[in-house]
Amino acid sequence: MDKNIPNPVPVETAEQMQLFEDGAAADAAPFLSREAFDEHRIIGQVFSTFWLVEYKKELFIIDQHAAHEKVLYERIMTAAKEKTYTSQMLMPPIVLSLTLMEQEVLKKHKEQLNQIGYEFEPFGGNEISVRGVPANLYGLSEKELLLEFIDELTDDLG
Repeated sequence: MDKNIPNPVPVETAEQMQLFEDGAAADAAPFLSREAFDEHRIIGQVFSTFWLVEYKKELFIIDQHAAHEKVLYERIMTAAKEKTYTSQMLMPPIVLSLTLMEQEVLKKHKEQLNQIGYEFEPFGGNEISVRGVPANLYGLSEKELLLEFIDELTDDLG
């Protein structure tokens, strides 16, 4: 081993922020606050997936998709607290084929789903026509999202 190579300088280990856990946003508040936004300097982008952001001489690596999910999550939580839901009308409506169990679950929870922005009606046979989705979720694969909702509600019954 070459004795001319200096020992590496110890550095702090990286720590990942868990933004969706309770209190995590408060812990990360200085970096995530609106006030800090003006001090962020985007250095670059890696693999079309991560942003490299400098803030107060520290480097933050931000997953763009996780950041987008966090924004959507915050919108949903704000709407839930303020009870402000609106529907985004779909043109054309989405037609879904449902099992009998899924149809029953949908009937049982129709009022709650309407309150958060879903608008749907029977379309004949085992199909429904989805005419509106929550505006804050518009563009997020509306069909799969509603089917996941129904699936979760069905699991809760069983």
